[in-house]
Amino acid sequence: MQLKSVLVSCAFLFAAIHAYAAATIQSLNGDVRAEATGGAASAATSSQRLDAGATVHTGANGQAMLRFDDGQLVALSPNSSFKIEQFRYDAAKPEQNNVVMSLFRGALRMVTGLIGQRDHSKFALKTPTATIGIRGTDFMLALANQSYVQVIQGGVAATNAAGTVAFSAGTTGMVAGASTLATSVAASAIPASVGATFSSLGSLSMAAGAAATGASTGAGATGGTAGASGGAAGAASGAAGATSATAAAAGGVGAAGLTAGVVAAAVVAVVSTPTTTTGTTGTTGTTSP
Repeated sequence: MQLKSVLVSCAFLFAAIHAYAAATIQSLNGDVRAEATGGAASAATSSQRLDAGATVHTGANGQAMLRFDDGQLVALSPNSSFKIEQFRYDAAKPEQNNVVMSLFRGALRMVTGLIGQRDHSKFALKTPTATIGIRGTDFMLALANQSYVQVIQGGVAATNAAGTVAFSAGTTGMVAGASTLATSVAASAIPASVGATFSSLGSLSMAAGAAATGASTGAGATGGTAGASGGAAGAASGAAGATSATAAAAGGVGAAGLTAGVVAAAVVAVVSTPTTTTGTTGTTGTTSP
């Protein structure tokens, strides 16, 4: 009886660990470091597991692709710091799932997974100037004094104390400050460094990472779903050809930047009156397009 009790306890512990584990470093190049909550940063390794609370830092020559257990993909550019604030994915209990992340510096490209696809209110990406909500999305985000967002597929909403602004596929937006409403910008208004970063991120093959086998929580099947979504997004953004093939072979990072300029910005719509945001997933989801 005692042995049975121990085995049952171990089974519950195993299930809990997998329910709250977050992501795997799908691939990396150059200087990439990872730190757990309260720990020191150390050199990251390919296939390393990351739990909620982990922060990933990339150096001047560092790039990393993270594959979350729900199929979500995050590609980090050099000189970036990204934290997994909260993550829970249980395929059997979707109502309990959620993901909250923060980008402190640098840039990323993200293809959302099953959590964001099933319930937009369960997803939030925080920046110093706004909280980003999504709707079935492939998008890029860069911090350079202001926050710049460019949508490849789907849509996003930038929410801060000034209100919420929605951006659809093909649009580029800027958020100047935490109390300034987001606005659309022309390609010529984007700093050259941001334009180059978006071109590089846009050339990545995001499908390569998402199609990989997932964790035992059921991310294997969801990864395949996100892989197909990522492939469609890559086609929509024109990131095909030799550069995409190179990126796929490298696991999704290390592709050469595109020579074309960034996508021209389009008009966006204010979808809510100015209000103070709490930065929670519920607030972001309510104001997403």
